[in-house]
Amino acid sequence: MITQAVKRLYSVYHWFSRNPIIEKELRSRMRGLRTFILITLFVGLISISAGAVLSLLSYTTGQAGSLAIWQRSGLFVFSTVFLIELALVCFIAPALTSSAISSEIERQTFDLLRTTLLTSTRLVLGKMSSALAFLMLLMLASIPIYAMAYTLGGVTFPEILIAWALLLWSAVFYSTLGIWLSALLRRTLLATVIVYVFIALFLFGIPILILGTLLLFEPLGFNFSSEPPIAVLYLIYLSGWVILSSNPLTAAIFSEVGWLNNQSLILLELPLSGNSFFYYLSPWIPFLLLTSLGTFFLSRSTIRIVHRQDQ
Repeated sequence: MITQAVKRLYSVYHWFSRNPIIEKELRSRMRGLRTFILITLFVGLISISAGAVLSLLSYTTGQAGSLAIWQRSGLFVFSTVFLIELALVCFIAPALTSSAISSEIERQTFDLLRTTLLTSTRLVLGKMSSALAFLMLLMLASIPIYAMAYTLGGVTFPEILIAWALLLWSAVFYSTLGIWLSALLRRTLLATVIVYVFIALFLFGIPILILGTLLLFEPLGFNFSSEPPIAVLYLIYLSGWVILSSNPLTAAIFSEVGWLNNQSLILLELPLSGNSFFYYLSPWIPFLLLTSLGTFFLSRSTIRIVHRQDQ
């Protein structure tokens, strides 16, 4: 079984390595000055944020050397770096793919691709893989910052792995969304505007909606001074869990909150009434499942759209 798995991995690697779209896209992207400027700005922003957090904590505590202070510093650095990097990845990913198909149509080079032996699947996956390779380069450049947070303490290795899984899955999903809109709309500007409006509303709209709902509870009389029925609490918790799990920022934040409250990274619990509890998966798990399903269906749809344009 191990031999078969190795052979399959090698066949997948061979399939991607022989894709000329990946080679062409990576060469054209890495030869430009804009790439190195973007990497510098990306790493610089994360480094400045980490340094600002450490300076602020050092100023507010006014003391050094305590183990608790070092651990809290490591946790704050990790949280700050991760949330900023997650937001940057979510906005950079579609910028790399929203012009993948539409730019070929606008430059009138799409017909030339039709004359090659490339299939629609290899064309779409090649465009996506080149964008993801660049995003992986950006994420790898931030490893020293995570290493510093891990050295300070307060952060465990499983938390770092989960954070990187959220980053990677978010990059894959939003890259797929960008190339899908590029193939569907066939206009780079229109695809870029729509994908950024969607990301802005989805990425920041859901946290604002949650905060606004919580602030409205008390003015509307939902202060739960009397014990609500279990069915009502169950419905509220289930609805909130679905909403939290669909957003990378809220999924990461509330998964970390559960971990800080001495709960598991896999299964969390909330009290219902009496001695009963509402058990649910940590939001990062359904987020990975939802983005995997979304990536699969968007990829299949993009391949079908490109295949129809080929005909």
